[in-house]
Amino acid sequence: MPESLAVGELYSNEEIYTSLEVSNAGGIRTCVRGGRVERAVVMTSVQGLHGSGENPYHDRLENGILIYTAAGKVGEQSLSGQNQRLAEQAGLNFPIHGFVLIASRRDRAVGPKRWRYLGLLQHSRHYADNQIGADGKLRRVWLFEFRLYAEPQAVPIALDRAIWDEIRRNAPVEAGAEADAEVVVAGPDAEGAVVAGEVEGVRSRLLALEPRGFELFVRDLLVKSGFEDVAVTRYSSDGGIDINARGTPAIPQPAAVVYRKAIEGAGLRFWDGPVGIEGNRRGVVWVESGAMEGFGR
Repeated sequence: MPESLAVGELYSNEEIYTSLEVSNAGGIRTCVRGGRVERAVVMTSVQGLHGSGENPYHDRLENGILIYTAAGKVGEQSLSGQNQRLAEQAGLNFPIHGFVLIASRRDRAVGPKRWRYLGLLQHSRHYADNQIGADGKLRRVWLFEFRLYAEPQAVPIALDRAIWDEIRRNAPVEAGAEADAEVVVAGPDAEGAVVAGEVEGVRSRLLALEPRGFELFVRDLLVKSGFEDVAVTRYSSDGGIDINARGTPAIPQPAAVVYRKAIEGAGLRFWDGPVGIEGNRRGVVWVESGAMEGFGR
């Protein structure tokens, strides 16, 4: 069994639970000794590897941030048990190891080593949201945002707690972080539940799109909205713009769309206000949760 975990390397489920001394199943696994949490493990996967019945969660990785859905496939989720452990990381001070599944268990072309190590995770905040469960019903879930630490590149398991202490001491303290640790969002009432379910169904399909597919979707949306000369830019040397479009008399402003970009801190200096393209264009910036991490609130 491995004595050290390397960021980017692949491991089997057996190697993970044996070396880290956690359970052999579940998305959230903890090692507890004498009532103290020694470490936790978070197992996530990308959209499309499983059907919605097997994996209804909408986890995603964005610009060094893991957005992770709490445990519980059916019904309302609660902040208890293993879910509560994740929220207690700062107070109990234990390391969390992250792994992402790269291939389904049914894919025989891939061997048992199908879990890629992401590194250590730091809980940033958690908040309520709505998702469709494995039974197809809209339900309340809890989402956790974790900052990924790809350094150190190698984490000796026997020293993971000491390494985590060092990371925590040197981690920048963000303004408003304590207030944002938990954000509770009111759920839909009975009258709005049907509409909320339809919206969540659409969002689920959008989140499952690959980047290029999402660009094409936005292009078609702009065309349907009345924009003209709508064009998807190439991947490189595009000035950070993914789609350009020309307005009409009914839509006087051109549009420059930025979405799902690795926008952080200094990179946003170009868009501190309306998007400027060729000196006079304006536009919109579309980002997913986590993309604004590190930029002023």
